[in-house]
Amino acid sequence: MTVQMFLYRHGDKQWSVKPAASRFLLETSLPGNLEKTVQDQITAGLKPYRDWQDPGQEQLVAMQLHARLGGHVFRDELLWDVSNPQNTADTYAMRVCGDLGLGCDWYDAIKAHLEARLQEVRQDLAEAPEEVQLQQPGTAALAALTAQQPQDMSSSSSAAEAAAAVGVPRVEPYNPGNNVEATRIAARQQMLQMRQAKKQQAAATGQQQQQLGQQALHPAAVPQQLSSPNASSQQQQQQQQQQQQMVPVKLEQQQQQQQQQQQQQQQQQQQQQPSAEAASSQQQPAMPMLPPAAAQQQQQPVSASQQQRQPAVQQPVPSVLPQAVVQQQQLQAQQQVPHVQQQQPQAQQQLLQLQQAQQQQHLPNMQLPAAPTRLTPQQIQQLQQQLMQQQQQQQQQQQQQHHQ
Repeated sequence: MTVQMFLYRHGDKQWSVKPAASRFLLETSLPGNLEKTVQDQITAGLKPYRDWQDPGQEQLVAMQLHARLGGHVFRDELLWDVSNPQNTADTYAMRVCGDLGLGCDWYDAIKAHLEARLQEVRQDLAEAPEEVQLQQPGTAALAALTAQQPQDMSSSSSAAEAAAAVGVPRVEPYNPGNNVEATRIAARQQMLQMRQAKKQQAAATGQQQQQLGQQALHPAAVPQQLSSPNASSQQQQQQQQQQQQMVPVKLEQQQQQQQQQQQQQQQQQQQQQPSAEAASSQQQPAMPMLPPAAAQQQQQPVSASQQQRQPAVQQPVPSVLPQAVVQQQQLQAQQQVPHVQQQQPQAQQQLLQLQQAQQQQHLPNMQLPAAPTRLTPQQIQQLQQQLMQQQQQQQQQQQQQHHQ
């Protein structure tokens, strides 16, 4: 089994796994049936770098580890490169346990403690990178790491001093009076509270600036101010009272508008009535003037016909007649309309004959109107109505005879 190493340009769009495997087999003169194996190995080697982005330089963070297991504590001081994906808590715990001869229990404790510390560092870099102290590589970083050690560790018990002389990483007995990890956790909680307070203050400042900008754009706008619950309830009551006062004013305005509209409509109707009467009088044809005696004679048959017509219209169709008979009668009445129009010249001839007879007999105080050259629509309607009445009377007589 041979081990071959080559440089792979991660992040270059022109590089991919399959062409790189083919090129590797070609340069090493290996058989083509190993191409799939080489591809799998390249993919496995690139897996830790899948989400990696080159920050441009190392990001070294100084950390002090205190992993407790039972009555002992594991201690270590290291510079951790956060930008290197190969640095994992798993590999560190395996290496340390192998060097110190520790068991699986210590492996789990060290790994969990380091993962928690790395999660805190990533959170700080994401939320407040200005609070994270990145160390420079070299001797300056080691000097900074030793300077960060707490002062109370030097004044601890003789066992702690002896352990400090040994160096790190190491395992030492747990001293409840010198719980460095508990002190660190308390300081971090205080730092997170201060960070949250700064965020809230920044948000409030931004909101105030936004309100000031809105007031500058809209001077008439009412500013929104933070106040106590009592003040907010008073503001709500004032707004409700203002709305209640505005409601009757709006109702009065609407009523006044409606009254004005009604008055305008009445005036328009009054103006339109005389104009409509004048137009109707202009459109009606001039009727020939009749003497008083003839006018009375002409009005009498018309009134009689109207009296006969009203009960005929109001009387319902007798239940004895079926609906088919009624429809036939209506069709017959419609067919007789042209006959009435054809009888117009006959009526004219009868009027002429009456005039000639009057002239021959020399009747006193009797004057007939001149024969009209054409019947008016009103006269045609009167003739049609008379014919309809005659037909209805005949039908009623036939029905009475049939019942008898």
